[in-house]
Order: sequence, then C-alpha cells, then structure tokens
Amino acid sequence: MLERIAAAVATARLGDPVRARSQLECLWDDSAADPLARCAIAHALADLQPDPAQELWWDERALAAATAVSDEAARSFGLGGAGALEPSLRLNLADVCRRLGETERAARHVALGRAALGRLAPDGYLDTIAAALDRIDAVLAAG
Repeated sequence: MLERIAAAVATARLGDPVRARSQLECLWDDSAADPLARCAIAHALADLQPDPAQELWWDERALAAATAVSDEAARSFGLGGAGALEPSLRLNLADVCRRLGETERAARHVALGRAALGRLAPDGYLDTIAAALDRIDAVLAAG
C-alpha cells in the first residue's frame, strides 16, 4: 500500500495533481484497516487540494488516522514511534488554519506541534519542523 501511495505522490510531482488525487482517493477507499496508510494518504491528499478548506479536511483526517497508528507500524515505516507523526501534522494544520484566518486554531496547533517535537530524533528534520512552526508563530504574532 505504501508503495502505491508513493507512486501517486510521484505522479503529482511529475505535474499531474488531478490524476494523483484520483489515485489517492481510490487508495483511501482501500485503506480502511490501515491507519498508517490512511494517515499517509490523507497527508498527501491535503497537499494536493486547490481549496484550503478541503486541505484542512484532509489534514484533519491525517491527524485522526495518526492517533490509531501503532508504534510498531510507525517503526516499520522508519519512524521512532507513532508520536513522530504529530509534529508535521500539527504544522500542516497550523499553516492551513492560518491561511483560512483561523488564527486561534492555528496558534493552538503551533503549540501542540512544539509540544510534540520531543517525539522526533534530534536531527535536521526536527530542525526543519521547529523552524516552520516558529515562522507560522511569527506570522500569527505579527497579525
């Protein structure tokens, strides 16, 4: 399933987001029993939405699916545990809420994303997520 998700994401990167969305939506229908796959699909679908409200809907689905991912499944995907999904998902939610003008909600996701940073290994990925959360927080503070 994860290989099929990666292939659909590659389709988007090659310039065909409509086809990629269609592929991912089909995979969503096939992934009901796999929370990690559902998280990955929703995360990818959020990034492919032209409408921020639809992006928010898919970002919320990704976070909801992440809460059901086991540590074992996350480790098999190369993550330190299921909690390692949360910082990035909160970042995406903070960003789309900011763009939708939902500043209080965006600030809450920034705070929750920062609180979850300890679930990531101390590396460049953590630094990237932390810096992005800081940028959103600065934009929110500037009004």
